[in-house]
Amino acid sequence: MSERFENVGKVLKVYGNGKVEIIVQQLSACASCHASCSMAGEKAEKVFTVYTDLDLKEGDAVKVSIDNINIRRSAVITYLIPTIILVVVALILQSLGTKDIYIAISSIAIIAFYFLLIKFLFGNKKSEIKIEKLE
Repeated sequence: MSERFENVGKVLKVYGNGKVEIIVQQLSACASCHASCSMAGEKAEKVFTVYTDLDLKEGDAVKVSIDNINIRRSAVITYLIPTIILVVVALILQSLGTKDIYIAISSIAIIAFYFLLIKFLFGNKKSEIKIEKLE
């Protein structure tokens, strides 16, 4: 059984039919830093919408958890694979003697197609985020 990433959040809004909006505090070092440096592009809070069978009300405390393997899989799909595609396409087109502007346009188009394909394939997939109500 894999480990789970867990965090405590609060229900912001209940939409009905099990759809709730939850806010969680980000646990990164940058999020906890109060210095106003140029690296502080991340918010300290994340808001997301999930579906649950729990009877939740606005303001309820919840524990949000997800398998670490799902986090890794998402990172690979979102960051690693597009980077590899981008480099491979650029190298192939460069070796064929293509102008730089066409390499850039082709690379952007292929990455856009990749993300549209991912949205089409995984867009309706149920999230594997588990929500538990805290007392």
